[in-house]
Amino acid sequence: MKKKSDIKNYKLSELIYWFKTPQKYWLNKNNISPKEIFIHHPDEEYVSNLQKSKLITKIIQQLDIDNHNIIDDLNELNINDQLVENGIIMPKNSIFIREKEIKDLLSSLCASLSQHNKINRIYVKSNANKEEYLIADDTVIELINANLSLSRLTEAWIKLLFISSLKRNIKRTKVIFRKENNYKSQIIQSPGVTESNLILEEYINIFKNYSEKCLPIPPESAYKYVEAKIKSKNEKKAFIDKWIGNKNFSKGERDNIEMKICFGNEKEPGFFLGNNNFDQLSYRLYSPLIKALKK
Repeated sequence: MKKKSDIKNYKLSELIYWFKTPQKYWLNKNNISPKEIFIHHPDEEYVSNLQKSKLITKIIQQLDIDNHNIIDDLNELNINDQLVENGIIMPKNSIFIREKEIKDLLSSLCASLSQHNKINRIYVKSNANKEEYLIADDTVIELINANLSLSRLTEAWIKLLFISSLKRNIKRTKVIFRKENNYKSQIIQSPGVTESNLILEEYINIFKNYSEKCLPIPPESAYKYVEAKIKSKNEKKAFIDKWIGNKNFSKGERDNIEMKICFGNEKEPGFFLGNNNFDQLSYRLYSPLIKALKK
């Protein structure tokens, strides 16, 4: 019988880092510095959105999300002063357009936060692991001032598994994220104490096997593959669309430099889709998360 991995012997932060970007983790651990610049994923922020993300992040840090008066504080905020203080200077009268844009954005954030009576900051510790959480009753609140990428989603997932493995009262994580100029939310249901421990053990077993070598699956394409399979859609097409991309509009995952280092240039989809190990490993990694997402 296979011996289960001891969660206590692994740092959660390292597991999160690996799970978010397994190929980059491997490259960094082995001091492999590619000559090319890493290509950002299509959902990464543009410069204007980056300014917006930095501004909102700074505002939240100043006010504190666990401040029980945060809704009033956000509504009373002088947006014009915040724009000037952060060096966001607009020509002519466009400052009023940007001010309204930020006000609308903060209004959508207030609407999401107001669904919870009180948000408290707690620290959960187990041996070498200590994580900070924002808790509203039985819900973990994760606020992301950017779009919800796979790496951000998986980080919230691992953190939910950790707290759920220790506290029975945690039922879900609510990920509040910014899409364009509105805050939206994604619910991740907790699997419960027993199942959370089992999933973490499974992830640690995979991490042990692949922390010293390149994970043999491309994360984003594999995620799309498993998602389509669970929803009884064409999983091969879903994989190909993400792996190859659309040359007219977006690059595929295979164009990222870490994918080229791990798998070679222009690797064809059949390299993965014809391999049973790809199917099994992808399902082990991503099916628990996909099944936990509430639509």
